[in-house]
Amino acid sequence: MTWEVSNYVNGEEITFDEDDIGPAMTINCFNCEKIKVTVPGKIKNFMLMKCKKMEINLDSCVSMGEVIKCESVKLYVEKTVPSISVELSNGI
Repeated sequence: MTWEVSNYVNGEEITFDEDDIGPAMTINCFNCEKIKVTVPGKIKNFMLMKCKKMEINLDSCVSMGEVIKCESVKLYVEKTVPSISVELSNGI
């Protein structure tokens, strides 16, 4: 199961409900700019691609996270993420 967040801009805030999140869930964010995403609970993995000035708040992640071609991303993890891969990005 995958949630895809794409092309959100200018101050939007996306908060997932704990009922919509589970340890088999993946969250992908593409081409987002100046948004805030909050993910309560445990997810499988996440990926951010081509995002700018974005903030993401995670509780915990089972597998790994990826940040690809992003600029000025703030990533906050409350509990655990085993590994985060950052490629071709600035200001993470």
